[in-house]
Amino acid sequence: MAQLREKLLVEDGMLVTGDYRSTSGWSSPTLPVSAPPARCRVLLTLLDDNPRTGTPARLTVRLAAESAHPWAHSGTRPALEVVAVPLSSADVTPATVLLGPANDEAARFSVLTEEPGIHRIRFTLFHHDTGIALHEVETDLSVASADSAPVWSPGPRPHDGRS
Repeated sequence: MAQLREKLLVEDGMLVTGDYRSTSGWSSPTLPVSAPPARCRVLLTLLDDNPRTGTPARLTVRLAAESAHPWAHSGTRPALEVVAVPLSSADVTPATVLLGPANDEAARFSVLTEEPGIHRIRFTLFHHDTGIALHEVETDLSVASADSAPVWSPGPRPHDGRS
């Protein structure tokens, strides 16, 4: 019996499946492609401008579910644990935050380091009841030394132009 190979293609919004049986090509039924699954994204926000050594920088981790996602409505998300792991000499506190089912919650973390430079932090989201890792995201935090000039200042800037 000849071996059969299965092939899946998406062409013009249609899912094409088939078995390759000969050099004459594919014989396949064409089925409509289902809509792509709704996404749930992890949003990281730096709450402090110009992080400096010796001063804690605050970060939040929040979930943003698309409207068609099962977790889009308040109270539908399971409890999640957000675990922060510094991949540098920085200290992150707390190490773990429990997010309840309310969709407007954010996990708050504080990052402290005595060394200037880029500090990478990994956040892993676990299902609280099962312990299954659902998502992992890493971010790089640029920390200036305490005595360096600010990179950005919210103060007034001179206006260039004709008088």
